[in-house]
Amino acid sequence: KIVQRYVLALLWYALGGEGWTDSRQYLSNLLTCLWGGITCNDEGLITDIDLGNNQLKGSLPSEIGFFPNLEVLLLGKNFLLLCSFCLMTRHRFMLKASFSSAIFTQRAM
Repeated sequence: KIVQRYVLALLWYALGGEGWTDSRQYLSNLLTCLWGGITCNDEGLITDIDLGNNQLKGSLPSEIGFFPNLEVLLLGKNFLLLCSFCLMTRHRFMLKASFSSAIFTQRAM
């Protein structure tokens, strides 16, 4: 479960966690399954991440691929960098990914 904690911490830092509308329990000592927007299965593995409409800003880290049981990723109504969208192809078993009303910007080269 240390990898889950590490990747969620990366997510928090990469997407401006200090400015999130809801960053309940992030970076706390509680189980990651109790952090805001996180759902886990019976084995304690993350299956859903719902951070929609949460003032996320930045680029989704590639480490999001370290959640092999991730089925749902909801990131709509946030400000995300366009180049990170392609990372979703790493999840062969993802059932739902939503970026509705997300504002994508292109990273300067």
